[in-house]
Amino acid sequence: MNKSSKLLLVLLLALILLPRSVFGDTLFPAEFSVSAGKAEPSSASSGNRLEPNQTLELNRAVDLALQDNFTLKAAREQITQAEARLGQAQSLKNFKAKIEGQSVVQGPEINIPMPNLDIVLQSKYNTSGRLAVENLLTTFGKVENQIVAAFFQVQAQNETYAARQSELTLETQKTYFNILKSASALSVAEEYLHLTGEYQVLAQEHHRQGVVSNYDVLRAGIAVEEASKNKISAQKALEMSKSTLLFLIGNPEEIPYQVQNQPPQVPPENLKLAELQTLALENRHELKTMNYNLAAARAVLKAAQSLNRPDLVLLSEYDCQTMKVTFMPQYNWSAGVGIRIPLLDGGESAAKVKEAASAVRQLENAKLGLEQQIKLEVKNAWLSVQESSALIKVQIKETQKNQEGYRLAKARYTQGVSLAVEMDEALASYHNARKNLVDSTYDLNLAASALEKTVGSKIPGRPMEIPDFTRLDSTPGGN
Repeated sequence: MNKSSKLLLVLLLALILLPRSVFGDTLFPAEFSVSAGKAEPSSASSGNRLEPNQTLELNRAVDLALQDNFTLKAAREQITQAEARLGQAQSLKNFKAKIEGQSVVQGPEINIPMPNLDIVLQSKYNTSGRLAVENLLTTFGKVENQIVAAFFQVQAQNETYAARQSELTLETQKTYFNILKSASALSVAEEYLHLTGEYQVLAQEHHRQGVVSNYDVLRAGIAVEEASKNKISAQKALEMSKSTLLFLIGNPEEIPYQVQNQPPQVPPENLKLAELQTLALENRHELKTMNYNLAAARAVLKAAQSLNRPDLVLLSEYDCQTMKVTFMPQYNWSAGVGIRIPLLDGGESAAKVKEAASAVRQLENAKLGLEQQIKLEVKNAWLSVQESSALIKVQIKETQKNQEGYRLAKARYTQGVSLAVEMDEALASYHNARKNLVDSTYDLNLAASALEKTVGSKIPGRPMEIPDFTRLDSTPGGN
């Protein structure tokens, strides 16, 4: 190969490796220039594991779930798959090179007639090698918009993963509160069992004194059995809630542990629904995912509209061939710019444009529906917080009244001036009021967590004081 040929090949390779900007191809719009990357879980407790008999705080439970939850680990692979699809799309415009070689057996013999002489040459085989390089300069939108669409899909998967993290956070908080709720319900059930036991002893003593009939003893025994069943159910609920939390934080073994009490949090009184809805439309990962999917669909539409545009390709080939008949290798090279122009596709491009345009309209309508759904979710969560706060205040008063009613009924029954039915009703009413107060207390925590999830932002709050009803000999607390 002479010097001019080598120089031409060097220039050709330089053109192939030039940046895309030389040919005016900008892959990503400026407003979406964030590089695609994998969402990572919180690392606040990275490397830490829950040890037996430890006290697990709520925030640490959430961190462990984001770090080790099995389903979240599987969801991360969807981001990896989207990044791989982006790499496949980008490869269409990357520099390509390939080497081909072959050795071919040939025949028959080659006869060369000459005056007064016949020359017979044997040509058993020939060998050849070829180096081809190619670089797609531009497709005027076809491949470029496919890359843009793949890029937006990566961003959409990142937002989908973040939305799954938000859902897992709420699910972990809900399970944590259910543990506290079940533990409080178990405490209430044990108190009920203790009170019914006292009632049974009192009824038996009155029966021995001849003050009441055996009917009172039977009613007290039924109350004790009912209280025992309540305690068994409460114990089961507590164990299941603790096992569920272990599953969520990715702990493969059943181990004993404790949780830390969380008083109900009351959001600020000046919390405005319209402001929360506006904040949710800015923060919700589901809506961000929809925006990225819509951007990807519009890029696919542009790519479909560009199907009939030409392709501009930079090509270069270098080959050599050796034949036994010549005894010398032959070198050839070529370089140039090629253009491919589609003429007729039988209506395929028009159909693809129609399909892509329909997908864009579908996502636009879905986005409007999602915005309305998010506003509705925020309103429902906001009303649930208001409802739970109001119910707690009402049920505190109701529990105080039923507590006092039970004191009076017990005193009257002890003095033998009331019937067993009055004692039964007073005790059941007090127990139900205690149980309802426990439910409402942790329902407020759940409602506050659900509101934060629907808004997509942390909402400050203050602890709500709940009177202690565990001691019946204490004076009822105020509101």
